[in-house]
Amino acid sequence: MQVCKYFIWALLIAIVVGFSAALFLLSLDYVTQLRINEEWVIFALPLVGFLFGFSYLHASAGITAGNTLLFHAFEDAKVKVSWLMAPFIFFGTLITHLFGGSAGREGTAVQMGASMAIQLTRLYTCTAFERRLLLLMGISAGFAAVFGTPIAAFVFAFEFFYAKEQVSKTVFPILLASCMAHAICLACGVTHTVFPTIVLPQFSMAVLLNVMIAGLIFGFIALIFVSVNKYLSKAFSVIQFIPLRLFIAGAFMAILVWFFNAQDYIGLGISGIIHSFEKPQAYYVFALKIFFTGITLAAGFKGGEVTPLFFIGASLGSALVWIIPLPITFLAAMGLVAVFAGAANTPLAAIAMGAELFGANTLGYMALVSVLAFFSSGFDGIYNPHPALELKKNILKRVLPMNRYFH
Repeated sequence: MQVCKYFIWALLIAIVVGFSAALFLLSLDYVTQLRINEEWVIFALPLVGFLFGFSYLHASAGITAGNTLLFHAFEDAKVKVSWLMAPFIFFGTLITHLFGGSAGREGTAVQMGASMAIQLTRLYTCTAFERRLLLLMGISAGFAAVFGTPIAAFVFAFEFFYAKEQVSKTVFPILLASCMAHAICLACGVTHTVFPTIVLPQFSMAVLLNVMIAGLIFGFIALIFVSVNKYLSKAFSVIQFIPLRLFIAGAFMAILVWFFNAQDYIGLGISGIIHSFEKPQAYYVFALKIFFTGITLAAGFKGGEVTPLFFIGASLGSALVWIIPLPITFLAAMGLVAVFAGAANTPLAAIAMGAELFGANTLGYMALVSVLAFFSSGFDGIYNPHPALELKKNILKRVLPMNRYFH
């Protein structure tokens, strides 16, 4: 009986989230193209930010708190996730991208999926375990539909919100919701980014050493990304009136983008990711994306971090071709995966994503750089709190004789 109920839940969640994700992605493509064709809209970002800021003043934390709220809702059944979170993050992300913010889409997908899935508790009397299961199915379905990587989405849900009890009962419904949402999104006409064929180097100890060096560098840049976002968030928090905060950040972004002709560093940056596989990028490209994304998200504009992390990792890997003797497509692919693993503290999801995006023959290398980036990226991340942070700290305390640094 339980299996049938969970199957129905997975089907309902996949349908709703899959169609919603398709609508979101198609809308995102439309507003992105509109912004590219009409570059002057960047000057509307301060005014739009000011007006959007008032929505924060009149909305509850159950709508605006984002991924942090999902963590608390997973741990505490008394924490409410409003159905209004989905339209809030949906339109908020479209506004960010239309007027020139630098953000991603994974945060939107995860929050939309979770807020829609949890509404089934209004129709069914759920146990605490079933409520957590609904959140995991929604998160997995949203991630899979937006990125086109159902296996990585399935793994991401477990890493993002790991529940120790009754794990065996969660595998089938979460995987089913993930795969079905992905299939529904594709059926709606959505196409995902197709990456160039990866050139793998012939295995040798020198290649292995270079891959390890690259993994440590990717982890360090992930640490930089998280630190910059944290620092900018503290800086912007000084301006307590949110509409004014968004106005100032929007004006700053508009001036910088227009003055430095930095259109390539706003929005999702998909074209920049693809270019990283085709020719070496300048050494400063990844740093500019970190800066623009940090301003956008720290100020309070809506969107995700993962696609900007892909841009940062791919462009950094592309630039490393000048000092690390590995194929450019190989370095860019590893960077895309590893910086995500380090900043999100989800190495297993990153490994699965690498295999889905670039082929199973890359799995060993993706595993190595993802794990190294995970352990070299510090004890913070874009998702906080996160169960992997404590795990990382405990492992390093056992491995490294530097206990005074791990409190």
